[in-house]
Amino acid sequence: MAKKKKKRRGYDNIRIMTVKIQRALFGGDTMLIYNKNRSFMQELPIDEALEQSMGDALKKYFKASIKDSKLVIMQEVTGVDW
Repeated sequence: MAKKKKKRRGYDNIRIMTVKIQRALFGGDTMLIYNKNRSFMQELPIDEALEQSMGDALKKYFKASIKDSKLVIMQEVTGVDW
């Protein structure tokens, strides 16, 4: 009988989640990215694609997933506020 593979714990188990992306409030070139219960939290530098997606907004919500230990930002989500 074959052994079952153990699931890896950590961020790679997250399929799709809603995240809030928030600009640094006191200046700087980073963004805080986290889900509602804050089981996922990262502070990342602003890249050009993220800057374009954010526009002038201080915060926005997006669908996101983790692939190969990297955050993948997908489409913007509206009607969310937490």
